[in-house]
Amino acid sequence: MRSRVAFIGLALLASVSFDASAQITLAPLADAYVRDGGNATKNFGKATTLQVSTATKAGDNYDTYLKFETTAVPASSRQSCACSLACRPTAV
Repeated sequence: MRSRVAFIGLALLASVSFDASAQITLAPLADAYVRDGGNATKNFGKATTLQVSTATKAGDNYDTYLKFETTAVPASSRQSCACSLACRPTAV
């Protein structure tokens, strides 16, 4: 059995640390996941979870993309931000 990581799209937040003394929590403006192989042209825009997986078999690879508004992060710190995501693994 292979495991895949699923993200709950509505509850997903990212904590961005740009200074030892500062942290900002951002909600994504947009999110999506894509697959490869025969699923490469499918639209997963209505999915309620985001998925990430790497496999040797074509069609079993999942990539997730998140878009954040970063204007709350000081411009001088944007090149050194760290992003932490909370997720839960699910068995497939």
